[in-house]
Amino acid sequence: MAHRTRPGPGRLSGLSGKPGLPLLATARARELVDQGTPIEAACRIVILEDQLEEAQRINAEHLHATESTNPTNPTNPMNPTTEP
Repeated sequence: MAHRTRPGPGRLSGLSGKPGLPLLATARARELVDQGTPIEAACRIVILEDQLEEAQRINAEHLHATESTNPTNPTNPMNPTTEP
């Protein structure tokens, strides 16, 4: 029989480095478990949801930075809104 290890203390506390996230993650995992999701799957879902949120935040920051350094020029042929 394989020995299964549980995440150690603080494993979820590293998610996005947000204060209070372990409590929110625990509440979200509990919600999923209460709906019938196995605990391992619920933990993985919570981690994936956090990673998705972080990736979306980073993408928005990059988009904002790109738009700030390269404002849309209506005469720019690379601008998809420019009509021929």
